[in-house]
Amino acid sequence: MGFLLGKTAVITGGGRAVLSDGGCGSIGYGIAVAYAKEGANLVITGRNVKKLEDAKEELERLYGVNVLPVQADVSKDGDNEKVVRNVVDRAVETFGGIDVLINNAQASASGITLADHTTEQFDLAVYSGLYATFYYMKACYPYLKKSKGTVINFASGAGLFGNFGQCAYAAAKEGIRGLTRVAANEWGKDRITSMVRERKDWCISRQRKWGVPIPIFFCKDCGEALIDKDAMLAVADLFGKEGSNAWYNHTAAEILPAGTKCKKCGCTEFDKEKDIMDVWFDSGSSHAAVLEQRDNLESPADLYLEGNDQYRGWFQSSLLTSVATRGRAPYKAVLTHGMILDDESRKMSKSLGNGISPQDVIKQYGADVLRLWVASTDYQTDVHISKDILKQISESYRKIRNTARYILGNISDFNPDTDMVDFDKVLPIDKWALAKLNDLITKVRTSYDNYEFHIVYHSIHNFCVVDMSNFYLDVLKDRLYTEKADSLSRRAAQTVIYVIIDAMTRMIAPLLAYTSDEIWKYMPHSSNENAEHVIFNEIPENIAIDVDDKFMAFWDRIHELRDNVKKSLESLIKDKTIKGSLEAKVTLCAGGETLEFLKKAEPELCAAFIVSEVEIVDNGGELEIKPEKAEGEKCERCWAISKTVGQCAEHPTICFRCVQNLK
Repeated sequence: MGFLLGKTAVITGGGRAVLSDGGCGSIGYGIAVAYAKEGANLVITGRNVKKLEDAKEELERLYGVNVLPVQADVSKDGDNEKVVRNVVDRAVETFGGIDVLINNAQASASGITLADHTTEQFDLAVYSGLYATFYYMKACYPYLKKSKGTVINFASGAGLFGNFGQCAYAAAKEGIRGLTRVAANEWGKDRITSMVRERKDWCISRQRKWGVPIPIFFCKDCGEALIDKDAMLAVADLFGKEGSNAWYNHTAAEILPAGTKCKKCGCTEFDKEKDIMDVWFDSGSSHAAVLEQRDNLESPADLYLEGNDQYRGWFQSSLLTSVATRGRAPYKAVLTHGMILDDESRKMSKSLGNGISPQDVIKQYGADVLRLWVASTDYQTDVHISKDILKQISESYRKIRNTARYILGNISDFNPDTDMVDFDKVLPIDKWALAKLNDLITKVRTSYDNYEFHIVYHSIHNFCVVDMSNFYLDVLKDRLYTEKADSLSRRAAQTVIYVIIDAMTRMIAPLLAYTSDEIWKYMPHSSNENAEHVIFNEIPENIAIDVDDKFMAFWDRIHELRDNVKKSLESLIKDKTIKGSLEAKVTLCAGGETLEFLKKAEPELCAAFIVSEVEIVDNGGELEIKPEKAEGEKCERCWAISKTVGQCAEHPTICFRCVQNLK
């Protein structure tokens, strides 16, 4: 705190206990240097004689002023008035008055540290910070009054200061422990740890017209502060009944317990403190005021979530108050996020007119697109949003939605309780799809646990586009559309896509709340599921299937070969030799290991390529892909080109395979 009287100033601090940087690097020291440059005499006080002498030597050498060092120890239990009076008397005796007085004594109960101490000692240390500043004010006032200058408060009229000492190190340690769960936040973990470790003090009072009041009273006769446990409990009880505004609605006499007297002069009349609690101390105590007071909540919290501007704010204030009073962090994990910027990396503001209203996004795209944009961002840094970005996200959303819609359209006649096929009886390509689903489930579960929602989004989107739409679901069309309705082949396909949509809907539920509920509403369900809302069901576990790395590599190679075949067919489609891939025949020429692979994969290739015929030729060399128009007639039912079309008199326009499926 500070008082500026024309050329005369009193700056009371408490070393590191009062001003945030403390010592010779403190704000108070900087103000003293400013006065020294103007030729003011200095009186510096503190407990450490060596530091006082060093400061005296430096100030006198640099600025040529007279400096008086006075050892002083202001504490809760000491004769503070006598100590401070001695400092002031020596200043007056030496200089005839006070130009600048810097108090470097610890303002919050000198000698008391908070590490490994009880709640009572913590409260004592915080509130006893009043004594240093209060006694300096009282002792200096007669001299200040004579100057008839204006008083300016640098910190607080009679501020409350918390000296955390070793508690900051304990808090930093607890902070690290809590933050280790957030693997994506290594930078944030280091930042909050260093900030807490470097902090030694906290001014918890503020001069405001609103806020939570500080429950301290002052004797009307002698001005002595009444910092009493019974008085504070009375205030707490009143606030519990009427809220904190009760402080302003009741007099001190109405609030204090009957018979309360000043411990110094015995007066029974008191004034109320006018300062309010620092809002960070207020919000930093929410773990005690909210989590520990409600039956439906638990303490410590599972997660504290806020912006990356809260390392000095809520995260830190919560950590300090909890470690000091509970001996532990108030949370199990902390998650921080960046701020929103436009596509030109400018902060959104009304003056720039670059803000995007969530209501406008919802109106144009729907709430789930906005939610998907949030999930798609790597929130550890500042994130961007614009109309173009939202348009891209809406396209991604449509890919996920269309995948679900395709599957729903093909399982309308599927009953999970009666039609499911054992996984060991499904086709090899079905096992590949289930293995890909297992990979997705593993990645999504891990990402959710680490709060890496952008990985969840990208993984699900890529699964829908690359593994499902571009390959598996495309290949599956023939089985779903042309096989006999209750055939093992079709039921196997339905089993797999049902398992996929069931798992995928559960995985997207935290991100796409409305879409997942909509999908879940139209899905068939087994009897052991909650069919009302997807959110009432568990995130899926991995599926037990018998596949290994060799099997997956085999099918990944078929997938890669399919992409090359599709490229080779583009020229035939472009010159209108064929209208689609089903009108084509593909000849694969190769030798050596590649030929062996092709012969092994041959039973799968027509379906995988979506062509009518595949021929494999040994050329003794590198792979060659030779597409051409297939020979035969087009089957009206499966659209494949086949020489068997017309062989059945009863069904002259369809192929032999389709005839069999109709029986």
